[in-house]
Order: sequence, then structure tokens, then C-alpha cells
Amino acid sequence: MMIPARAFAAMAALLAACSANACLLNAPPPSAETLIARADAIYLATAVGYAGEPGKDGPGVDPRIEFSVQETLKGPKLARLDVTGRLTDQDDFNDEPAGSKRWIRQAGRTGSCFATRYRQGGRFLLLIRNGSPYWQALTPTNEQVTGPADPWVAWIKRALQRKKTGT
Repeated sequence: MMIPARAFAAMAALLAACSANACLLNAPPPSAETLIARADAIYLATAVGYAGEPGKDGPGVDPRIEFSVQETLKGPKLARLDVTGRLTDQDDFNDEPAGSKRWIRQAGRTGSCFATRYRQGGRFLLLIRNGSPYWQALTPTNEQVTGPADPWVAWIKRALQRKKTGT
């Protein structure tokens, strides 16, 4: 079957556009231990709601979401934290086991490089660097968790304790 020249050109343009927006890594993602070491702060926090009026910064600009910090695992203690993103009514738990997490949750695997959607009322483990959880593409720096007993939270706490004691 012969593809008409116009159809072929349209498909090529579409593929080029998709490729231009795809997130590419030059090396494998860092290990969970490396992410923990590089993070300035790590917080267990709940997405409360928008920190301002969505859309006030212009079209296409994600608003800021207010998080209530339940626990500081690393870094300065905070009661509240704002992160750029959008609220959703969908859960987005990572499908990788806690100790071997290297990849971002599903919402971040769709081409944007980062998961920027948060379930309102959902709990998240936020690994912050330079004031943002969006510092290492395609990695679990802002994972949705079930709470303090979540395997990912427990794994990070153990890793931080091992680092502290040198074991």
C-alpha cells in the first residue's frame, strides 16, 4: 500500500513534534540512595488545595499547591510547603518496589519528565532540592504514599538512619 506524500509528511511532522517533547536521559536514573543524598529536604506532606487562584499566572502556567507537612525526614522543619502542579481526583501510586525505585510514578511517564499532578487530600513524599521536587527528570522525587507506614517512607527513613550511623 502506498502512503500519499501529504499523509507521510503529516506523520513525519507529528513524530518529530512528539520526539521534541519527549524527555531523554543521557544516563540511567540515579539510585534511590543517590536521590536521598542529593535532596536538600524530604517531607511527608498532604496536598491541601491550591495556594492561590488557579490560572492567575496566565494560560498554561501550573498554579501552586499548598502542602501541609506532617513529618520532616531531612532538612529544615516546615509546617507548610507550596509546589507547582495541578490537583486531580486520581491516585497515582508508583508500581515499583520501595528499595528499587528508580522511575517516577505513572503520571510522569507520559512525556513531561515530571509528575505534576497531585490528588487533593493525598499524601506525598517530597524530595526537595533548590526549593522544588522537579530536579531530577523521571525519578521518584514526589511520590504519592499511603502515609508514615508506607514502604517507600519506611525505606527512606531506614536509608537516612543508615547514613547517620554509618552502617
